[in-house]
Amino acid sequence: MAENLGGSRGREGSGSVTPMASTRKEGSGMMRPSSAPRERPSPQALKASMFSDARGRVEERRQMKEAQYWGRELPPKRDLPAYWSVSTHGQPFNDERLFSGATNVYQVINPAGRDKRAPKPMGPATEQQALLRKSLTENQLYLSKQDLSPLPFGSRPTPLREPERVLVLSKLTPYQRIHALRLCLDRDTRARDFVPWTEMVWEKLNARFWRRNRDMCIRLATQRLENYMKRHLQYLADQKCNAARAPASRTKDVLTEAFWRVDPDRTGRVSLQQFLQVWQNVLCLLEYRDEVVATATGRSRVVLVPGRRILIDLPMCSAIFTQYGFDKEGLMPYVVFINAISASPARLLGQEVVISASAEGRHGLGNDVEVAYCVGNAKIVYPKCAKGVFPPSGFDPRIADRSEMPPNAHMWLEHAYGYAGMDTLATNVFYTKNTTKERDEVVYYVGCVGIVFCKQDMDKGLRSQRFFFGHTNDIKCLAIHPSRWWV
Repeated sequence: MAENLGGSRGREGSGSVTPMASTRKEGSGMMRPSSAPRERPSPQALKASMFSDARGRVEERRQMKEAQYWGRELPPKRDLPAYWSVSTHGQPFNDERLFSGATNVYQVINPAGRDKRAPKPMGPATEQQALLRKSLTENQLYLSKQDLSPLPFGSRPTPLREPERVLVLSKLTPYQRIHALRLCLDRDTRARDFVPWTEMVWEKLNARFWRRNRDMCIRLATQRLENYMKRHLQYLADQKCNAARAPASRTKDVLTEAFWRVDPDRTGRVSLQQFLQVWQNVLCLLEYRDEVVATATGRSRVVLVPGRRILIDLPMCSAIFTQYGFDKEGLMPYVVFINAISASPARLLGQEVVISASAEGRHGLGNDVEVAYCVGNAKIVYPKCAKGVFPPSGFDPRIADRSEMPPNAHMWLEHAYGYAGMDTLATNVFYTKNTTKERDEVVYYVGCVGIVFCKQDMDKGLRSQRFFFGHTNDIKCLAIHPSRWWV
């Protein structure tokens, strides 16, 4: 029984029990029994072992509590989109790593780098998908034009033209096609006339910004597009309520009715084309500006004034799909999108991912400035806090750029107040050579600044001090030449 439970009394492969074994001490020929007392470890080693043992017991107890019973392994936790339920909607395929080589969700959860075994051979379908992705990212066709089979060994790829790019996009799997559209792989990103879809949302997110930091450009454009959608839904809901003179509709109801028009069978999922139809034809997305108007009671309130029409395309829809999640077939459960875009900002912040220094580069954020740009969609972990903190209300991310660069201004010292007479008791005040019966000019110091002071100029309201900034630390003493020209 000791062998079955992993005991150390019996040896594997034999039924005999060894009462005592002997070991040889290193550096000597002396034999000692294993039952003899071992050498006592040092206090540092004992403290480290106690800490590791205690930490291991706590971790083991936590795993047992979460697993409900011993022996059950929990899958690693993933960053799910807001309001996404795996039991209802299945596994989401909005992870960006699914376009960089991982063929399923489980390769994202457990990457190949963690697996010590040899990589499995790639099948023909997986190889074709990998070559399709490589053709789009490098603008070179690595497949034959007839049947899209891999090129023979030694053949050079040809430049990828526009008709071939459309064909390659159509041959990708649905979820990989969404990721490709989000990354602007439906056009040549290296061309001089390249215009990303982010520039259509915000003119500052142009091709130059895209090539400098693509991930942050996509996050900023997606965040601005979501803001357009929320304001448009709020305007439509207010129009219905004003027409009925009662709270007749909410933003969630307006959006649900729009999705039901493109989904008459009520399947609960929409494709990219159906999502585009909702915002382009059914809701007709507009841009709004705020205007302060006076009410009948004398108070003021902010109303939305409609402006220009915002044109939506498939890459914009793919960015929204990646933000809120979609399944393997490229369909998004619009219940998830409705609940997320209609929720309050505080509730969405509670469901956002936590950005910490250990996950740097994971969400496309490389430094503190990029975190500040996208602080509206993330919680940040500081070294002194256990949980993520939220940004303050009304925070402008553009402050990060201003605080990172030196200010475009200069400061000049006009007057130095005080006198270093308490710290230094030596003679530290002298009359200069310019002192006459009509003019008193003295020299002294305050801190690390040497000062020449004229009392008559101060009485006239003029600048009465001249400064010398040659010291980097506090001045402790002062001496003057007998001619009183040099100090």
